[in-house]
Amino acid sequence: LGVSIIRADRELDLDAAWTNPSDPRDRWWGVEVEFPPALDELFGVTNSKQSAQNFSNLAKVTEKDRENYEKKYEGTRLDSDLHWILMKIALGIKANLRDMRHHLKEQGAGRGIGQHKEPSTPNSG
Repeated sequence: LGVSIIRADRELDLDAAWTNPSDPRDRWWGVEVEFPPALDELFGVTNSKQSAQNFSNLAKVTEKDRENYEKKYEGTRLDSDLHWILMKIALGIKANLRDMRHHLKEQGAGRGIGQHKEPSTPNSG
């Protein structure tokens, strides 16, 4: 339940900060972020190789945060800024999660508890 952070084919962490614990549909999706050891600094991998602190901190990043960051560094080239790169990855994951949750909600519409649908039968006219 959450975003699996994988470094060099080994899971460092299953970060539940990306989930909504009150929504049982969050059990129905999975996200993996995989990266090589060369990106340890970018992701903030700890010395024990047990977590990626920089990435985990981005679970709460919003579009407003992105806009503020762009304004703060307006006129500078952000594509080599490590925080900017992580922010874009995080916002991409959030956009995908938003789409998945919307799709799951649509699939479950009208299937609430106690709403049993009788099977339809052909008309015998």
